[in-house]
Amino acid sequence: MDYILMSKTTFQYKKKRLASDENFYTPEQLMTFLEAYKEIEEYHRFVYFRLLAFTGLRRGEALALFESDVLKAEKALDVTKTLAEDEKGHTYLSYFPKTEESKNLVYLDDDTFNYVQKLIKDRNSFDNYGNLTYFQPNTYLFPSPKTGKHYGRGTPNDWLLRFFDRNQEELQKRGLHRISPHGFRHSQATLLYELGVDPKDAQYRLRHKNLKTTMDIYTHLSEQKKRSPIVKLEQFSADGAIFGSIFFKTKENNR
Repeated sequence: MDYILMSKTTFQYKKKRLASDENFYTPEQLMTFLEAYKEIEEYHRFVYFRLLAFTGLRRGEALALFESDVLKAEKALDVTKTLAEDEKGHTYLSYFPKTEESKNLVYLDDDTFNYVQKLIKDRNSFDNYGNLTYFQPNTYLFPSPKTGKHYGRGTPNDWLLRFFDRNQEELQKRGLHRISPHGFRHSQATLLYELGVDPKDAQYRLRHKNLKTTMDIYTHLSEQKKRSPIVKLEQFSADGAIFGSIFFKTKENNR
């Protein structure tokens, strides 16, 4: 279940599921979000969401990545792990991803690969106290600054919720609504659909257990696309009525 942050001060959560029809971005919205996030937030968080958006990784899979999982020669990620929660809600590293199909190489586009490489390279720099910081090659790609190990499984939700809360008005102006970390996986599926990627190839990239899951998403997106012209016509009709009423009022005032 996805959660929406309702209080900035206490960070208490109310159970409110994001509607699946809303929990994704169009390709244009996706790029707008990433540009805005990169502009404001910390670089490693931007790289994290860029990975989710351009690979379709699940949030726990991305947090569980080691630096050694970044394969330079192949420009790919070796996805073999995820983060899970025990019955007490504690996060732990699991070598048993959601399905066997989840274990696979996920190839990166050039820009995403370069962002990841920059993230790793920039770590060998001085911290705020003037000390040189080193990271072992088998440490996490996204290590927690507090522990040096992985973040909590719910941390990306907090990053997003705080970002949306602090910049809600500006984001709305840019046509961006709230989505959850899993919404970036849906956004990757949307991007693949818009690019005309064959469903079988999309299944392989998203690492779905069966083709039906991928086809269900593609069918849903296809239905939404059929509806798109109607939405635009309705908007045009509403705008036309407004403009028309203004025109006639102006005409009356000129008499």
